[in-house]
Order: sequence, then structure tokens, then C-alpha cells
Amino acid sequence: MQALPLGGNSWSFYAQLIKRCGASEDCAAGRAAHRELQRLGIDQDTYLGNLLVQMYGKCGYVEEAMAVFQRIKDRNVFSWTILMDACTENGLSELTLELFRRMLLEGIRPDRVAYLGVLKACSELRYLEEGREVENLLLWQLGKCEKGVREFP
Repeated sequence: MQALPLGGNSWSFYAQLIKRCGASEDCAAGRAAHRELQRLGIDQDTYLGNLLVQMYGKCGYVEEAMAVFQRIKDRNVFSWTILMDACTENGLSELTLELFRRMLLEGIRPDRVAYLGVLKACSELRYLEEGREVENLLLWQLGKCEKGVREFP
């Protein structure tokens, strides 16, 4: 992670700003913060990128969220889950299912939050068969876990 000077250019400053913009759905301020991150060359950072994806999703700008997601260098399960949630929350549940398939193909192991999100998308679409497939995948994964069902309260 690249170190930035304290003050207006610190990681925590931008992280808090982006979080606040998402919570208040102030996309104009969020876009300004995003432009500044691009200027500083740190918009591809996983943590800040995830926050930007979440912020754009909360503001209803799924295309911008997807563009930021594509630029994140080291996408993780949180990156995928945040984008899938943005799609589902903005009425794009079909896209959520496609992203889930892509996540699996890229070898990213879903966590319980990712499973809940994709099951919500299946429910909203009334895709009973796909929901059962996701449930079977979850149960199979639980069988592979050391902690098993205890991991899921």
C-alpha cells in the first residue's frame, strides 16, 4: 500500500469521505473524491476501490460501480459481493447471477454474505431452480469447511 502524507491526502481521510458520500447518497462529492484518487494514482487500491463501488451502488450508478470494479487490481470476495449487492439493490438481479458465475470461474470462494446476496437475487427473480443450485453449492462448500455448519449461525 502506498503511503500518503497525513492531512487531506491520507487514506483514512478518503475512506471516511467515500463512506459518508455513500451513506448520504451524495454522489457529486463522491465523484469528486474519486477524481482525486485517480489524480493521486490510488483509485485501483482494493480497499478504496471497494468503497467506491459501494458508494456508486448506493447512489444508483451501477455502470460507474462496474467501471471502478474493473480497475481494482486485487479483487477479493468483498469486491465481488459489493458489486453484486449494488446490482441487486438497483433491480439488476440477472446481472448479480452472472457476476456470481464469473466470480466462481475466477476461483473466488463465496462467503456467507455473497451467498445471501445471490440467494436474494434468485428470490427477487423467482428463480427457484437457480436458488436450489446455489443452496446446493453452499451446502457442498460447508461440507468442505473444517468448521462446517458451526461457521454459519
